[in-house]
Amino acid sequence: METGEEIHTLTGHQDAVTSIAFSLDDKTIASGSGDKTIKLWNVETGEEIHTLTGHQDAVTSIAFSPDSKTLAFSSGNTIYIRNIDFQELMKEGCNQVYHYLKTSPNVSKSDRKMCDGIATNK
Repeated sequence: METGEEIHTLTGHQDAVTSIAFSLDDKTIASGSGDKTIKLWNVETGEEIHTLTGHQDAVTSIAFSPDSKTLAFSSGNTIYIRNIDFQELMKEGCNQVYHYLKTSPNVSKSDRKMCDGIATNK
């Protein structure tokens, strides 16, 4: 891969992205937006893992804890701290895309197995 080459374009927020953070293990990106959500993304695949909702204002800053199991973020004049169970989130994400991965002609043969052993509603 060449330096500066685009790896992924992550889309899905309904308003401007105001903050992003990499987990310390470099496996997950969290993005906060004016749409009052936080999205968690798989760095390797570029796929959305989960959306955290229910915030009153735009999410303006995000930080992972050193063990990447806790997410701190600000929305309005409040700082929130949420536990993040990545195993459970990966299971939820894989449950959502499992059928697509197995049947879409747009998915490479090697990628068809990325949720094997994770998804539970096959």
